[in-house]
Amino acid sequence: MAQPTPRLDAEQFTAVAATCRWSKRAIDVTREILVDGASLSETAAKHKMTAKHARVLLTRFQVLAEKHRLQAFMQKEPPKLAPQDLTPFSNELRTLRDKGYKIEQIVAYLKDNGVTSSATSVRKFIRSIRA
Repeated sequence: MAQPTPRLDAEQFTAVAATCRWSKRAIDVTREILVDGASLSETAAKHKMTAKHARVLLTRFQVLAEKHRLQAFMQKEPPKLAPQDLTPFSNELRTLRDKGYKIEQIVAYLKDNGVTSSATSVRKFIRSIRA
């Protein structure tokens, strides 16, 4: 049994289609499959193309749709914590770690110096400069 095709509503489809430079035929094929729910093989035959070609169009459009969803989310929701460069503090972080300070204490030191960072970020940074 074939897997059901993931569907998009007409508004989402139109927004994604506006960003790509495809032929009207290619857009029509993907619209019929994704929005209207038509079968892939019937739609391909209707537009005089192979099912394989229709599948390629469908797959490429789904990739574009996923990128569009990600971009829309990133525009709507800014990151809560922008990554900060810890490189200027590399000597201090190495010294604190070598002297036995815990990661949480190092995070507190950074906070006192105006740098907001997570324990995981500090841990990864210290590992990267250890070499």
